[in-house]
Amino acid sequence: MKNFIFIVISCFLLFSCSDVLQDLDKSKNFVKCEADYDREAFTQKQGPIEDSEIVIDGEKIPYTSSSVVIPEGYHEDICSVNENHYTPREWDSDSDSDSLKGAFPPGRKVRLTAFEMSQFEVSQRLYKAVMGEKSRSIATETYDSSTDRYFIQYPQFIGDDLPIVMLDFVEIIVFCNKLTEMTMGKAHIVYYADQNFTIPYTYEHGGFAEGWPSGYKPRNENEPSSSGIKCEPFMNPAKKGYRLPTVAEWEYAARGANPSNTEVWNAQYGCTNDYNDIWCEDSRAGNKNHSVKSKKENPIGLYNMCGNANEYCWDKTVWKAGEGSLIHFITHDEAYLDVDGYILNPRGNTWTDKQLYADKSVSFSNYRCTMGRSHYQYAWMCRVYSIGSYSESLKNTEYGFRICRTL
Repeated sequence: MKNFIFIVISCFLLFSCSDVLQDLDKSKNFVKCEADYDREAFTQKQGPIEDSEIVIDGEKIPYTSSSVVIPEGYHEDICSVNENHYTPREWDSDSDSDSLKGAFPPGRKVRLTAFEMSQFEVSQRLYKAVMGEKSRSIATETYDSSTDRYFIQYPQFIGDDLPIVMLDFVEIIVFCNKLTEMTMGKAHIVYYADQNFTIPYTYEHGGFAEGWPSGYKPRNENEPSSSGIKCEPFMNPAKKGYRLPTVAEWEYAARGANPSNTEVWNAQYGCTNDYNDIWCEDSRAGNKNHSVKSKKENPIGLYNMCGNANEYCWDKTVWKAGEGSLIHFITHDEAYLDVDGYILNPRGNTWTDKQLYADKSVSFSNYRCTMGRSHYQYAWMCRVYSIGSYSESLKNTEYGFRICRTL
């Protein structure tokens, strides 16, 4: 009888442990510390990383160091219970509300895991070091092959320490892949042209040359996108190379990466309520970009999160049928649900999301989310929670980006 009881108890423990292990397998974050478990230790590990400048061909590139946003071994759970974290204008319409409440509207439970982010927007100096001197024709100059010279189109936007602009989305993710390969090795590349993550994404996959990779997946059932990007890029979240931040990562970092510090977290322009602390039309930025290291850094050492250059994020937007031109950023969060109901590292709408693909009320846009807005826009547009969007295939002197890495 005792042996029988022992066997029953053993089986109960075995199946109980099995359930726990299955949960751990679904979300490894349960074995990590939530930030509020020890906020003091958490914040001590945040901020600029010493000697973290990117090195290309033996040379440290200025203004390329990173800050720890969420330290390794931790995660942050964010769930706003009120609307204090954003301040709508009196003339904000209801149709704008989807993009003006940011990544953390009341009731949305978001879980972010460890990552670091560049303190600065990607500069022209870094871009040239990675992509080559003639890559400047992609940015702000026109190249004349007959004379092997460049003709400057936008002189006010040219400078080694100014943010790189006039890039489309493909050029940005190709840059991330090449930077990763040069500094960390090809095995750490984040962006691929196939769902199995075997073909690193290149210009050719974006439509700069004829041909698709074997096993390509166009964004629509019948034809590739009219945006000019032939093959949809895939992000491998397990890789630790350089990549674009998601909207949730960007906003979390821009707010100072500490929801417990409500005064800073709820500030309108990325840890400040004074628009003179950012480059925008109201602060007389002029029709030009400014150094990637200018104005005042936020509490974790990030510069120009709001204003200066509008920054691309990874997340895609969709169009909702029957609602005019409203762009939806947050839809189908169930694709990222963790075992306890939190949305784990949401990466926005992707056409590979089966629930989204089956929803006939939405159609895929050729737009990616942008955050922070630019020097050209008024302060109210530069609010930290204001989600913008821009075409994957167009180029503009207002749009740049910054990079981050999973830890």
